[in-house]
Order: sequence, then structure tokens, then C-alpha cells
Amino acid sequence: MDQENTLKRLYEKQLSLSGSDSPLEKIGRAFFKKGSLPASIVTQLVAFSESQLNKKSPWDHLETWRELLSLALMTHLDAAYDPHRNEIKESFQNYPKDYFWKEFQLSSALSNLISALVDLPINLPAIHQLQNGAVPLEFGGHWTWGEIPHLRHQAELGIYWALLGIKYENAEYLAAAEKIAEWQLNSLDYHFYPFVGLFVQEADAALCALLCDQYLLFSLLAILKSSSRMAYAAKRQLGYLEHSVLSTQVRISVIAPLLEEYIHKLGESPVPIPFGLPQSIHDVDTALIGVRAEEKSLVCTGFGGRTGLGSLHFDDLQLISYGPQHLPLGDCRGFGVEGGRYSVKTVVMQADHAHKGSFLIQHQARLSAKPVYSTSSPLFRNGQRCQAWLDLKQEFKHDYLSLDARFFGDTPKELAFTFFVKAKSCTIQETRKVLPRTLDHYQSSPGAILLSGETQQFSIETPHRHGEMQVIPLGGGDNFWGADFLIAYLFDFHSTAAYTWQINLT
Repeated sequence: MDQENTLKRLYEKQLSLSGSDSPLEKIGRAFFKKGSLPASIVTQLVAFSESQLNKKSPWDHLETWRELLSLALMTHLDAAYDPHRNEIKESFQNYPKDYFWKEFQLSSALSNLISALVDLPINLPAIHQLQNGAVPLEFGGHWTWGEIPHLRHQAELGIYWALLGIKYENAEYLAAAEKIAEWQLNSLDYHFYPFVGLFVQEADAALCALLCDQYLLFSLLAILKSSSRMAYAAKRQLGYLEHSVLSTQVRISVIAPLLEEYIHKLGESPVPIPFGLPQSIHDVDTALIGVRAEEKSLVCTGFGGRTGLGSLHFDDLQLISYGPQHLPLGDCRGFGVEGGRYSVKTVVMQADHAHKGSFLIQHQARLSAKPVYSTSSPLFRNGQRCQAWLDLKQEFKHDYLSLDARFFGDTPKELAFTFFVKAKSCTIQETRKVLPRTLDHYQSSPGAILLSGETQQFSIETPHRHGEMQVIPLGGGDNFWGADFLIAYLFDFHSTAAYTWQINLT
């Protein structure tokens, strides 16, 4: 029985929307409409990339390689495109490969997969993976923020490792991909919805892309392992993805339906069988702890890669991410903390068995580097190393999440502690109501905050009355992790004071 290529259907639907096509989208339009592919378009795509090489960031180079992977997939999915394989092969051979180091495993996996599809020789490197299945973005210490797994990129890596494992019958790669897929389940709440702000930098926080990669990864493992569990996880990701695409008209990349079609040709997916995710999350390798329940799911962490310290889903409300942030507030490159298992040594994680669903995590983590813009690989998103640290205890009990923080070291003067929230409205000190997507910016002394959704509410309170609190309505979408509000506390942070916030699920 043929499996439905849902991403293809969604992609074809968006082709009917008005808008200017990029060179790759023109190729995708020709491919899915079964039209001819002028060689000039492929040449234009590659030439455009090569003319901009010196201005590209590492992420730009990865995107170009994804475009070449898309072309290579086309030659395997439609015999009419096979004559273009040599052109793609020559283009990739000529593309410089020295923008990345070997410890950045996503680049090597992507490079090897393209090479395999265009008949170039490859050398599969040994895999570096934590025992629990998580994969640091890079393990050479080149990027201060690369010591943790980054959700989107880890899911993408799992897809490439699985496809390489199939192509070369490599058991190590297949097992590593399966472990990634199992670990990615930690990033889902009770309803299989992803914690969008967990281990994801704001610049990479596109919900549609995350859902695409996780759907493809789970689908691929469902086929390879005949796993009804993975088939069900894939089905849930696809449901959220379809709703997001159809309700917001967000565009998906052409590589997604191509990978889906390629994966479906590998075999039949088993029938999805519903299952429940574990109530508790406890992963020492990523300092991740949390609970899941039908009404609420919460994860907290002591590690980061310019990422936040936790995420809460409470019915339709979301505390997407929170943590320290360098000013200005509109630049999230200075948000969060940095460090993983090799650099953060003091982490205490405890589940409170006397109170079901309660836990505590206490840790010390370095504040993220102050942003410095550079596209070169060594400096990419690295910035000026911060010499300040955060000592934080997070405790969840009786529907209260308490944050007790101290800062030490050379604490910067221009620093805030911020919360990014998805909610219908925000009420300040019981008197002033602020709505998202407005210009109603609140700026005054700290006071009680009440976030409201369709059916639930939660509050954010602090006993501190000095300093300043700002509530800034946001526009949703892919910016600021899709948040509706930014709530910022600008205190004179210093080492002799403790700072406390309490989130109460009312």
C-alpha cells in the first residue's frame, strides 16, 4: 500500500500561493509539477552560492549543502533528473569543505550523504555520542555554545546517520540514529508537542522546521525498526506540523517532502499504536529533569548553549524559555547560559518521591557570551566570553516553580532576567491588561504578573521591588521562539544578593 507523502501535499499547496521563488523553489516547482528542469536553473543555484562564499556564515554554508542534497535526492526520485547528477557532483566537489571541523558532526554527515547520492567516495568517521543518546552540537570545544545537543540540528543529524547506515549497512550509524530518536522524546510534552525553547537558540527556533525534522526522524526509525511507537510519535509531529502550515501559511523547505518521499521508498511504516510518554524526565548527561501530566508539562536544565533554563506547558499557555540575558532585550544572541557536562561540574538533580511530580535541580552555569557579530567559523556566535556565573536552584512542588538565583564573578551591568511567554493576555498588578501584537509596552517597578490562556492562568511573582520590570508584547511567529510576551527584570545584580521568582500554576 502506498504511503501518503503529506509533506509533498503541503508543499504543493504552498506552491499555489503568490510570492517570489528562490532558485531552489523554482527547481522544486518544476520537480513536483513534473515539468522539465532547465540546466540554467541548477547552474544559477550553484553559481549564486559560490559568488557569496566569503560572506556566508557556517549556517549559510549548511543551507547551501541542503540545497545540493535536495538536488541529489531528485536524481534518485525521478529518472528524468538523473542526467543532472554529474553537474551536482562537480559542484559539490568544487565547494570548499574547510568551513567546518570534524568535531561538528552535522556537517560531516550532510557532506557524506550528498557524496553518497552523487557517487563520490566517502569516509564514515567514528561517532561521538553521549551514553543516553544525545549528541553535542560539536565536541571539540570550538564553540562555547556547542557542548549541548541543539534539538533541530540533532534531529537532522539522526536522519542523515540513519540514511548513511542504510546505504552502507553500518550498524553503528543505525544504532546511533535510533538512540537520537529515543532521546528526542525527552523534548516532547505529555501531548507530544515539542518544548520549542528547550536547547534551541532563538535564531534557530522555527517550529515548522523542528516538527519537520522530528517527523522525518521518527518516520525513518519507524520503518527501520518496524516500530509502532515511532510511527505514533511521527504521526503526532505531523499533525502539529499540518496544523501549523495550514493555519499560519508558514512555508516548508523543499528538502522536507523530498526526504519524506525518499524515506517512504525504503519500506512500509507500521500502524501507529498510541502510547504514553514517561511521567518523569531525568537525564544526567544533559542535566535535564522534568514532569509530564495531561494538564501540565515542565522541564528544567542546568546546561545551555546560549539557551534557556527550562520550559513549561500549561494547557494552552507556555513559558517557552527563561534565563539571564545581556541587553538589549531585542537581541537574543546574549540570552541564556553556556556549558554542558564537560564544563558545568556542580549539578544536583533530585526527584521528590514523597510528593509525586516534584523535583529539584541546582547548578552553576556561565552566562552566555556577550554578542559579537562574525560569520567566520571560529567566532560564529561565540562572542566575548562572559566571566559571570549563575548559581540557580529550581524547585517544582505543589504547582509552584521557584527560582532562587545568585550571580557571581564579573557580573555585567547591562543584564536582565527574562521570561518568554505564549499567552492570550498579560495582567500587571491586577489593574493593567496587555495584549500581544500591540504597542502597549509596560515599564515600571516589579509587580505581580498574571498570564491568561483560554482556560488556565499562571502568575510570575518576585518579592523584589527595586529595579525595573518590563512587559513587551511580541508578534508570535518564529521570532522569540514564537512568544507573545517578553517579561524582563532589570535589577542591579550583584553577588551579595539573592533573587527569587515564583511561577504559580493557578
